[in-house]
Amino acid sequence: MSSSWHQLDDQRENWLLFSMGAEREEESAIGWWELVVGNATQLIRSHASKVSVDAQNESELLTSLFEKLERYRDQEPLLITPSRTTLKRLRARLVEVTTQQLLSLRGFRHLCLDEQLERQFGHGLSDRGLTADSDGPLPPETDYGDLTLSASTTQLWDVWTSIYALLPLRGIRGERL
Repeated sequence: MSSSWHQLDDQRENWLLFSMGAEREEESAIGWWELVVGNATQLIRSHASKVSVDAQNESELLTSLFEKLERYRDQEPLLITPSRTTLKRLRARLVEVTTQQLLSLRGFRHLCLDEQLERQFGHGLSDRGLTADSDGPLPPETDYGDLTLSASTTQLWDVWTSIYALLPLRGIRGERL
């Protein structure tokens, strides 16, 4: 039996689907984030945070995100974002927002879902009626098994799980951050 990181294993937490947005479209500050943790066989857990509900400001919001991410660091999990812009915006906000500690994405691998769809299938998220960049309020919640996720994150997870087995292995490894 292979011990390869990508084999089916319902205990492994190797996929992290991340989405975020601002409360209002014209804002650059991150107002909410959602992180879904899973693997090839199941969705294991989800985390979400929102300014004015779970955090007082953007700095606290980012700190709470990195507290959740820390659990998975160094296992080289795949951080899946809807677009490259999501990752760029997160990095830009980390530079802008003063925090007490250095927050890093090292120890993760990254995969852009929209890019993989374009490269491997010739169409992107917009062709599926989804937006690659989410702004505005956190979308309404939907039940997804035992978890409650935003409707857009549920759709992104469904897209990912429908295509990952069709991607070349180098495609699902992502790039080191």
